[in-house]
Amino acid sequence: MINFYHYIDIVPFVLATLIIVVGAGRINLKQPLTMVIVLTTGLYMVAQSTWFSSWMSGNVWGRDFSNYIWFLFNTLTMVIFSWTLIRLGKQE
Repeated sequence: MINFYHYIDIVPFVLATLIIVVGAGRINLKQPLTMVIVLTTGLYMVAQSTWFSSWMSGNVWGRDFSNYIWFLFNTLTMVIFSWTLIRLGKQE
């Protein structure tokens, strides 16, 4: 039987790659949210690849360190969501 749960991690990683490629061309000083999105997406890619590699190799220290990166990523994601909601509220 083939276990596909490892391949599921590829989908968001590919989407993150597309976000960085497209977002990098749109970064400017007038839209700081774009820069935050690209940086947060890059942080996601580091966290995901580091945690998965550490988990597969049994490296406990690397897995635990990656959890801190995940914490930072999750926090920045919530900042982006909050920022977007605040900006949408100002446009109404």
